[in-house]
Amino acid sequence: MPSRQRAAVSHFSRAATLAVAALVAGCGHDNVSSPPPTAAPAVGVELKVAQPSYPVGTAPQINMVLRNNGSGACSLPSVAEGAVEVVSVTRDGTAVVGRPGRESLFNGMAAVVARGLRSVAPGDSVSVPLDVGVSRDGSAVVRTSQQTAADSGRITSWLLDQPGKYRITARLVAVTGVHRTDLPQQCAFSGNAASAEFQVTK
Repeated sequence: MPSRQRAAVSHFSRAATLAVAALVAGCGHDNVSSPPPTAAPAVGVELKVAQPSYPVGTAPQINMVLRNNGSGACSLPSVAEGAVEVVSVTRDGTAVVGRPGRESLFNGMAAVVARGLRSVAPGDSVSVPLDVGVSRDGSAVVRTSQQTAADSGRITSWLLDQPGKYRITARLVAVTGVHRTDLPQQCAFSGNAASAEFQVTK
């Protein structure tokens, strides 16, 4: 084939290839793909209250239920101190202001959390009671203690002393320096929060 004819054929072939590619790209533009399904978090978090209402001066029983959604055993906390943070408390939709405080721990917060770790099999759960009690003046109070940079405890407490509908939101938090060689590694989690509601009556 003469060189001029070969060049013409080659030019036609490239043009046809580009036209087909543009047609395929144009057809694909109209297709709407479904978003990928959202994977379940590695640790399921649920906040539960033992009963829907409590008289004033009675400490509500609140538990954070942690479920291992992974494929293997891992460690989860069984005590709230250091590991569970109360994010907010509201009464009838209005924020209850927390009272700050500090605590000294003999071996540090990391040691407290390490002692409370438990091995949890896939699909199993552990129930973590929140720190809820009654103060000296007879008022119910929920308390949380978080790790500081010095590995001590930073306390925040909220009074539950007035009638109304309360909503408590809490989450699982990571604590640095926690080591247990006799247990599986700690479960991976993203700090998802959970909420629970209850009524305080006169």
